[in-house]
Amino acid sequence: HDGLVRSYLLEGEMRQQAEGAAAALAVFEAGLRMLPDDGELMYARALMYAEAGRDADMERELRRMIELDPNDADALNALGYTLVDQARDLDEAAALLARAEKLSPDSAALLDSLGWLAYRRGDLDAALVKLRAAHAKLDDAEVAAHLGEVLWQKGERNEAQRIWSDALKREPGHRVLVETMRRLQP
Repeated sequence: HDGLVRSYLLEGEMRQQAEGAAAALAVFEAGLRMLPDDGELMYARALMYAEAGRDADMERELRRMIELDPNDADALNALGYTLVDQARDLDEAAALLARAEKLSPDSAALLDSLGWLAYRRGDLDAALVKLRAAHAKLDDAEVAAHLGEVLWQKGERNEAQRIWSDALKREPGHRVLVETMRRLQP
């Protein structure tokens, strides 16, 4: 079973790089016909839905994963983050992220989500603490985009630009990072 899941995940990743999200989704669909409700394949499909801009499908998939396993920290975090990022239902997002935090308090992805939630709620100081912690653990362009945005709003523009340009060197053209920089820089 594990080997089969691995092979679907690997093929999906290769197909995504070669042909894009739709091709990867086809692979994950096939895998889930063979292994219905497999958590890893569902998570991969949820992320690929996001990649394809199919947010409603992604949300449905994550809610189904949480229904199947209420202690799936990755799904709780991903759904919480999605709600925060779309700036809707921050209370539900906070509840999902609090459940995820009990399960995996040290996760960099979770720290990023909690920081982004604090930012959306207007608590820049709390956001900064969480996002700095996430950034220290994870060299990720999206985390750098978030941290830079909070620094920018606090008037720490030089530090924001330094963090963004470091991240851009590592991940040129990263969509969220580029969009954030374009939106905030005059």
